[in-house]
Amino acid sequence: MAVRQSLATKARLLLVATDAAERTRRQLVDAARSRGIPVLLPGDRYELGRCCGQEETVALAIEDEGFAAAICESLE
Repeated sequence: MAVRQSLATKARLLLVATDAAERTRRQLVDAARSRGIPVLLPGDRYELGRCCGQEETVALAIEDEGFAAAICESLE
C-alpha cells in the first residue's frame, strides 16, 4: 500500500476516512503516531475521495510539508 510506504519514508500528514475499517484505521494511525506524523479524520471515504479526484479513498498520506500545514490550518 502506497500510504504505508509513505508513512515509513516521507509523509508529513495522514488523512484517514472516518468509515475506514477499524483494523486499517488502527494500523495506519499507530504507524503515523509512532513516527510523529499528525493524523486527521476529516470525513468519510466519499468526502476524502472527492478531495483527491477519486470516487472513494480510505487514506491519504501528504508528503509536502507546506501542503500538510495548509490542510491542518484549514481544518482547525
